[in-house]
Amino acid sequence: MIAFSEKEVREALLPHGLLGAHAYFMENNPSVHLPNHNLHHANTVILHCHDGAIEMGLGREKTKSLLLGAMFHDFAHSGGKSPDDANIAAAVAGLESWCRKCGAPPGLGRKGRRTRNGNA
Repeated sequence: MIAFSEKEVREALLPHGLLGAHAYFMENNPSVHLPNHNLHHANTVILHCHDGAIEMGLGREKTKSLLLGAMFHDFAHSGGKSPDDANIAAAVAGLESWCRKCGAPPGLGRKGRRTRNGNA
C-alpha cells in the first residue's frame, strides 16, 4: 500500500479550490470504506494524477478537471455487485451532484459528456 499523508492530498487540492469537493466526496460517498474502491484508493489516484499533471505541464483548469475525475472516478462504486456501466453512471452522478451543489465548474456540464461509443 502506498503511504501518503492527508496533508499531501490537501496540498494537491488546495491550489485548485478542491478542498470542498474532497470534503463532499468523503461525506457523501457510500463506497469510501470498501476494500478496494475506497478513500485510500481515491487519494492515491488524486496524488498520482497531480504528479502527472505537473510532469506534463498541464494548465490550471485541465489539472482541476483531472483531479476532479480522479476524485470521483469510483464514487458510489458497488464493490463488484454491479456492472461497470452502473458504476460509471454512479460516479458521474456523484460528480454532477457536487457540481450542482457548488455551481458547475467550466467544462463539467452534461454537454461534453461522452457515451460508451465515444459520441457526445
